[in-house]
Amino acid sequence: MQQICYFCGVKTIIGFMKVSELKRLLRLAGCYETRIGSGGHDEWYSPTTDMRFRVPRHQSKEIATGTLNSIMKAAGLK
Repeated sequence: MQQICYFCGVKTIIGFMKVSELKRLLRLAGCYETRIGSGGHDEWYSPTTDMRFRVPRHQSKEIATGTLNSIMKAAGLK
């Protein structure tokens, strides 16, 4: 099943999203990077939830469903 993101208009299959699409979604939601390059992940901050969370740096790869759900929850998008 396809879903259209209401923040950026990106068509995604529910549960499947590339890292680059996720980062675009996070920026549109007001989140921003606080630290770049700690291992294979970047650290992000969400002013909505006042939480810091890590996002993988593999731009063209899809994120695992559990990881995606965790990031979306920490960012206040779920």
